[in-house]
Amino acid sequence: MLHKIDRETRRVLAAIFFGSRQDALLGPGVLFAEGKDLNDGENMPHWQGGLIAFSKKPKLAGWNCESYGYVCNADGSIRWLYPLSLRKPVFLRLYNSAGWRGRLFSAAFSLTFMSGTQALLRHGVLHVIAKRRNRMKALVEEEKAAAHAIFTGTVGANRKAVVVLKKADGTYRFCKVPLTAGAEKLVENEATRLGDLPADGFRYLHVPRAALKDGLLLLSDVRPKKVFNSDRLGALHLKALAELAESGTHTASLQSIPAWKTLNRHLQELERLEPVNDLDPDTVLRLKRALFRLRQFCDPATEIPTGLAHADFTPWNLYLSPGKVHLYDWELAEPLPLLYDAFHFIFQTGILLRRVPFAELRNEIAALREDETVQSLLRRYGADFDRLYSFYLLNNVSYYLPRYLRQTPLHEQAHWLVYTWLQACEQVLHPEKKLVSGSKVRAAAF
Repeated sequence: MLHKIDRETRRVLAAIFFGSRQDALLGPGVLFAEGKDLNDGENMPHWQGGLIAFSKKPKLAGWNCESYGYVCNADGSIRWLYPLSLRKPVFLRLYNSAGWRGRLFSAAFSLTFMSGTQALLRHGVLHVIAKRRNRMKALVEEEKAAAHAIFTGTVGANRKAVVVLKKADGTYRFCKVPLTAGAEKLVENEATRLGDLPADGFRYLHVPRAALKDGLLLLSDVRPKKVFNSDRLGALHLKALAELAESGTHTASLQSIPAWKTLNRHLQELERLEPVNDLDPDTVLRLKRALFRLRQFCDPATEIPTGLAHADFTPWNLYLSPGKVHLYDWELAEPLPLLYDAFHFIFQTGILLRRVPFAELRNEIAALREDETVQSLLRRYGADFDRLYSFYLLNNVSYYLPRYLRQTPLHEQAHWLVYTWLQACEQVLHPEKKLVSGSKVRAAAF
C-alpha cells in the first residue's frame, strides 16, 4: 500500500491526470477515494469530473478506468507510475544510470519485468477514473504511443512530471508536464532555447527537438544506441561546448546580461539571510564575505564574451557516444559568459560524484586553462580565463547559497558544496596563498 497520501501527492496526481497545477488540496473536479467500494457509483450519479481511487478496481458503468502501479520514494511519496498492462520497464529510459545505484536500480526492474514479477517492487496500485479520457490517456493516444510511464518529479517550486512515450517502432519521446508556475516558466524557457538551436547543425553536439503544445513540452530522445559516460571533463565535452559557443557567442557588457541582474538580486537577498539548519554559521559568514568581495571586483561596464550556456552541464544531463555529446534538460539554459558549463562540470562532478578535495579541483581548473580547445576559444574572443572563472563562482554560489540557507533538513551534499565553494572563492581572492600547478588563479578586475 501507499505510505503517504498527503496534500502534495493529491495535488500532483490531479495535475498529471486532469490538468490542474493549482495548489489546492484537490485539483478542480477531482475526487480521491481511499479504501472505499465504488462499484455501484450511487454516491456520485451526477459527478462529471475525475476520480483517483486507492482501492480495488471500481466497476462503474459509463466510466473509463486506467490502472497504474506505483513505486515510492524513501519518504513514501509516489515517484513512478506505470500502467499495469506494461510489459517492459520503459520508465528506465528516463534513468541516466551513470552510478552504481542507477545500474542496480535498472537491473532490478529489468529482471522483475523479464520474469513477470514486477509486482514485487511496486508499492501499490491506483485507478484513474473519468467519464472521458484522462489527460495521460489523451496524450498517449495523440502520440500513438504503444507504452508509457510517468515520473512524478522532485518536490519543490519547480516540480514537473515527465512522461516517457514508447512508439510502436521502438523510438521514444518525452513529455514534460509542469506542476507549478515556476515549472511552467522553465518548460517555456527550454522550448525557446532549443528552438533557437540548430537540432542537426552540430558535429559534436546532439540536442533534442522540442515542441510546446497546450502547456506540455514534447521532446525527442537524444539517447544513442551505444552509451558511455564519464565524470571527468574530457576533450569531447570541450569540443561540444566550443561548438555551442561558436553558434552564438558575442561580446556584451556585464550589465546587459540578464544573469548579472539576477546575481545582484541574490546577493542582496544573502545579506539578510542566516542558516536555519546545521550549516556552520562561521563558514557561511566567510563565504558571504568572499562573494561580496568578488562582486566588488566587477565593473558592470566590462565587456565579456557571452553565449548560450546549458547551465547544468553534468553527467546526469548528458550521454556520450563515440564522437558526440547528447545533451538534454535545457530548462536552465541562458546567455552566460564563455566556459561557464566547463567550470560547472568540474565542480559538480568533483564535489557530488567523486568527492575530491578542493586541491584536486584546483588542479583541474588549471588544466582546463591550458587545454588547446580552451586556449583557442580564449584567443578567438579575447577572453580572460580568470575573469570567466570568477564570474562562474560568483553567479553559481549566489544562486544556490540562499536556497541552502533556507532548506531544512539540509542534505549532506549541500555541506560538501558550501565548504568547497568557500575554499574556491577564498583561493581566488588570495592567490598568493594557494597556487594552481604553479600558476596563479587571480580575482580578475572586471
